Amino acid sequence: MKIIDRLEDKLARPKVVIILFILLMLGLFLLSGNIIGEGRIKAITDGVGVLDLKFNYSPQYVYEVFALQGELGRDLYRNMIIKIDLIYPLIDGLFFLSALMLIFKTIITNKQKLYILTILPLFIFVFDILENLSMLIMLSSYPEELHTVAAVANIFTMTKFTAIGSSITLAIVGLIILWKRKQSVKI
Repeated sequence: MKIIDRLEDKLARPKVVIILFILLMLGLFLLSGNIIGEGRIKAITDGVGVLDLKFNYSPQYVYEVFALQGELGRDLYRNMIIKIDLIYPLIDGLFFLSALMLIFKTIITNKQKLYILTILPLFIFVFDILENLSMLIMLSSYPEELHTVAAVANIFTMTKFTAIGSSITLAIVGLIILWKRKQSVKI
C-alpha cells in the first residue's frame, strides 16, 4: 500500500497528467507517423499497416500481413517496436494511472477501492509489452510461422485495447461525477 500511496502522491497531479498526455500524443504521432511509424510502413508497402493497431486478428492474417510487408516493411515494423513501442506502453500506462488516480482520489475515499483502479493501467502496460514482444518473436522468426504465438499475441492485443477502452470509460464516468458534484454545489 505504501508504494501506491507514493505513486498517488507523485502521479495524481494535474501537471503530471498534462505532461504524460503530451508524451502520449507524441508517442502516438511517432507510432502513426511517416518517419518510423505505421505511415512509413504503409508508404513502402502499398498500404499494409501494422498488426498491433487492429483489435482482432487470426494467425493466418498475421502471416499474410508479414508477407505483404516484405522484408523492408518487416524490418521497419521491428524497428518501430524496438525504438518506440517498447517505451510507449509505459507512458500509456502511467498516463491512465495518473489520470484515473487524479479523477478518483476525491470520489473514492476508501484507499483500497482506489487502488483497484490501478489494475487497468497495469493491464495496459503489461499486455502492450507482451503484445510487442510477441510481434518481435514472430518478426524475428519469419518466414517460420508461429501460430500459437500469433494467437496469444491476439489475446494480448484484445486485452490491451479492452483495458484502454475501460480506462477511458472510467475516466469519463469519473469526470461526469465530478462535474455533477460541482454543479450541485453551485445550486
